[in-house]
Amino acid sequence: MQPGSTVNQLSNDKVVCRIKQALQISTGNAVAATGHVNGFFKNEAIKILLPDKLRSAGKALRMVGMGGQVDALEVGMKSRGRAGHAAGQQIFLRAVTNMTFADAKGILTGRDDIAATEYFRKQSSGELTTSLCADCASVDGQRRRGAAGIIKS
Repeated sequence: MQPGSTVNQLSNDKVVCRIKQALQISTGNAVAATGHVNGFFKNEAIKILLPDKLRSAGKALRMVGMGGQVDALEVGMKSRGRAGHAAGQQIFLRAVTNMTFADAKGILTGRDDIAATEYFRKQSSGELTTSLCADCASVDGQRRRGAAGIIKS
């Protein structure tokens, strides 16, 4: 042990380091599990559905034989999810890098099922929204052109 350091400080540093390491690994695993064709579609927990306002229209269009166009819209939405992986991963990793001891303690002592999620939501949602909205505007324009005359916004 170095002069001036305490066992508690060393333990705190190790705890934060291990939590950061676990979150970095799990972020990489999540990106690997979902960043491929059907990565979102096959996982019910994160499946990207049509927005509520379009679901009834999507069902009606399928009933009249226009399921292919609805599928194309859904595929475009899912492609946007995959395309955002690189930016999203970097944003999450930045949140991990900036984690303080208080943040790590909050994850350890918070609700087991949501503590890390809440940390990431608090630290990353604004930057994720900003980053992905610029890309979504481009994809939205392509979707609208592709769905012109079928589904109107």
